[in-house]
Amino acid sequence: MAELGHGGVSTSAIALLGNVDTEGTRLIVLAQRTGSSRQAVSQLVQDIEAKGYLERGADPDDGRAVLVRHTAAGRRLLADALETMAAIEGRYEDAIGTAKMKQLKALLALLADSIDPEGRLGQ
Repeated sequence: MAELGHGGVSTSAIALLGNVDTEGTRLIVLAQRTGSSRQAVSQLVQDIEAKGYLERGADPDDGRAVLVRHTAAGRRLLADALETMAAIEGRYEDAIGTAKMKQLKALLALLADSIDPEGRLGQ
């Protein structure tokens, strides 16, 4: 990601960015989706906001609530992260073949389900 101009961005930041809806998401919802405390999510949002990938704004449905939204740079980061992940998976598939890659993904999904039956892993 650093090679694409996104230096200093952690995997937890990218994961959080992936949980922000297009129209914005409340902090409490981000906390629920990531299985983190509101305080931890608030701190991570603050760090990501300082890097220019997120912005906070008023929730039009509730003046007391805050919505977190992607900036243009945040949308680019997400797109770059998805492209990078696809390229990595493509190299894995080249190395082990399509059938084994499908099997690997199925086994990893099974493992994730057994470790995290509530489905919070990677959110």
